Amino acid sequence: MEHSTTVSALIESIQNTPFHFKIGDPSLLGWLTVGLYLICLILCCLNLLQSLQATSNRPLLIWFWGGIAILMLFMGFNKQLDLQSWFTAVGRHLATSQGWYADRRLFQAIFVLVFTALACGVGTFVLFAFRRVLRQNLLALAGILTLSVFVLVQAASFHHVSFFPKGHLTRMLVHCVLEVGGILLICTAAALNLLNSWRNSKL
Repeated sequence: MEHSTTVSALIESIQNTPFHFKIGDPSLLGWLTVGLYLICLILCCLNLLQSLQATSNRPLLIWFWGGIAILMLFMGFNKQLDLQSWFTAVGRHLATSQGWYADRRLFQAIFVLVFTALACGVGTFVLFAFRRVLRQNLLALAGILTLSVFVLVQAASFHHVSFFPKGHLTRMLVHCVLEVGGILLICTAAALNLLNSWRNSKL
């Protein structure tokens, strides 16, 4: 019964949250980042097509580059859809309607801890499941890890938990280095794979 009530309250919060979707980052840097996501998505899709012709580890390579392509697509859209703001607004409405808004800091800290634990669990699974192809794609792995840290920092900042010194410029630099750096690492890995494949086909 209590579980049913919680679900009903969540559905009500989603329906009644006064939030309007808008461009999350209309700045030049924001649109350039979206462009980088698009370039990365194209490179990953080319690697995915190349994986279909692989002679070894074909299923792993297909899942690896396909998964990264889906991730780039989602993060590119989310860059401007700003879904985390909507999620935060729903959480605020739910906390207010359920009467635990005064204790929101505790729930925010729990959320960040659970999110971090979940990210570590998924990361461990990825390392184990794709261990046969990671050695040849270490740059891509480094890019994924960098973007994971970026997502964690974003999630924490939306819940008022800061890992870095306060200040708009500091946050912007940290986020820019993590997000753009992660994308560029994946782009580099994907481009090098395509280049090596092209060279091998010429031999």
